Amino acid sequence: MMIYSSSHLPGIPRTPGVPPTGTPPAPPVTGGPKTMAAEPAIRLIIVDDEAPLLRAYKRILGQHLGYQPEEIGTATDRMGALAIYAAHQSTVLAVVTDGEMRETAPHNPQESGLILHDELRELGFKGPIAVISAHLDPAHPRATSRMFRCLQTLFYKKPVTPADLISWLKHHGVGHT
Repeated sequence: MMIYSSSHLPGIPRTPGVPPTGTPPAPPVTGGPKTMAAEPAIRLIIVDDEAPLLRAYKRILGQHLGYQPEEIGTATDRMGALAIYAAHQSTVLAVVTDGEMRETAPHNPQESGLILHDELRELGFKGPIAVISAHLDPAHPRATSRMFRCLQTLFYKKPVTPADLISWLKHHGVGHT
């Protein structure tokens, strides 16, 4: 079937979807393209299943390392942490994670800072990872075999002083100078 336009001479077929010759161009877009602000670079990922601790870590570490809140990604489980890392892997400098996240997954051994540690290393993350736990013993073979083979990993048994954690992170080049 041929489609004709009144602006065409009779007998000249018009291609569907193509405006007829002589059709005025679309009006120009005024105001130009909208520029979106660049997404902030995540420098530090903090993972803890307890919201009050997560907020405290973010506030204290951010303040002492010189990071703005938007430079710190937070997650309540390892999948959230992995998603943050996947989206910001070129800018993440360090990870601080709870060793066992019993609040979000009380019977799931996969919700572990040790598992997150392994997954981040498998994804190529070479920065420092601090694993903090009241439940895991640093002498436990599981902790020793996975974490202490890497000098960029620190295992802290709770309670941890912020000064110790900040000092360790700064020693590994994390934070604004």
